[in-house]
Amino acid sequence: MNRTQELQGHGACGGCVSILNGIPLGVGAALGIDLPAHARVRVELGGAPDGSVGETLVDLRNGVAIADHRVPRAVAATLSRCVGQRIDVREAAIDVPIPMGVGLKTSSISCVALTRAMLAAVGTRVSAEAELRLAVSAALSAGVTRTGALDDTAGAALGGLVVANVRTHAIVRHWTEPPLAGHVLGSLRVIIAVPRDDVAVPSAQVGAHLFDRVHPLLQRAQDAALAGELVAAWTDNGTAVAQALGQSQAQGIQQRMLSLGALAAGVSGTGPAVAGLTTVGGAAAIVEGLEGVSTELHQLRPASVQLRVGALPPLEEVLAGARGGGVRT
Repeated sequence: MNRTQELQGHGACGGCVSILNGIPLGVGAALGIDLPAHARVRVELGGAPDGSVGETLVDLRNGVAIADHRVPRAVAATLSRCVGQRIDVREAAIDVPIPMGVGLKTSSISCVALTRAMLAAVGTRVSAEAELRLAVSAALSAGVTRTGALDDTAGAALGGLVVANVRTHAIVRHWTEPPLAGHVLGSLRVIIAVPRDDVAVPSAQVGAHLFDRVHPLLQRAQDAALAGELVAAWTDNGTAVAQALGQSQAQGIQQRMLSLGALAAGVSGTGPAVAGLTTVGGAAAIVEGLEGVSTELHQLRPASVQLRVGALPPLEEVLAGARGGGVRT
């Protein structure tokens, strides 16, 4: 009979907003934002890592119980394979001070924070590269992303601005000081606005074919991002996504941000939330100009780089390293 241990852990990371959606063409970009995202877990460790998890689970998002347990269960199943023992999640609580389910990358943020919390709970340390691979794998297993969203996962975990190939799961560029209209990160702010009426479209349900009619604009945005022209990429991508998904109010908010002096603005993820970039001095005018047209407004700092990583190892290599003593407990 296998003995089990009850363990607790905490994990934290930042947030991010999407600059280039990776679904249509395979390259995505995200800017880390300075917000406190926290996950707390209580798990039972023991038994064979058969990929299943227990049925008794208290699952909270910002203090509210939810019935969709895909993310904590997927993280537990992935890490069970990593540590070689079954992990049953009994409690999982995630606190992210931004709205969930509106394109603000909270699924990727949750996967990073929960991966860190569960690794802490079971006393296992892995490289930053392996941690990213585990979080991306869990997001794919949970079905909350179509691509694994390495750009968003890395933006939340590492800070700075990340461009990634989401099909090959490779980081293409990671800027400490990204080229953002000649401004340093510390002098900028990100304004997030959530439209009142546009409907959220879960990214896992969005196929590349939905963007066919805006392909030229998306191609221009991707080319700009790869060339380091990130302000142009941000606005072109946001325009294309809003048009493709029929988010008219998001388009109106984007245009209002730009008319009020934003350096860039556009739908984040698959929306309908809009993220705009502005200087510290210009933030107040944009927030004031958006009052009454948005259900929520947030003003946040871009996140400086916290970690740098090399190439991500394949998942099987991470798991083989764990089984062979490549992780530290």
